[in-house]
Amino acid sequence: MKYEDGRLRGVLDLSFTQLNDEDKALDALHQDYGLMLLPSTYERPPAEGMKFTQEIRIVPEAARLVVTVRDKSTGLAGMVDIPLAKYLTKVSKSRD
Repeated sequence: MKYEDGRLRGVLDLSFTQLNDEDKALDALHQDYGLMLLPSTYERPPAEGMKFTQEIRIVPEAARLVVTVRDKSTGLAGMVDIPLAKYLTKVSKSRD
């Protein structure tokens, strides 16, 4: 990341991967996310974090969603592994 026009500019590489119970990748979404942060935003304590929203359609067999973030300029990366059963309920189909 670098400063331009008083803002910290950079690009994050985001990946959202859905895995089944056997850790097989079922679906993935990859995208770049451009940043233009004021110094006051960038210098906030890490505990305050930053918010990012992405709508994702979860495939029926998915057990986990793995989200990775990588700073393209430094290569620094992080990951969170989300167990979907904890947050979603399965919908059963009724038979007529």
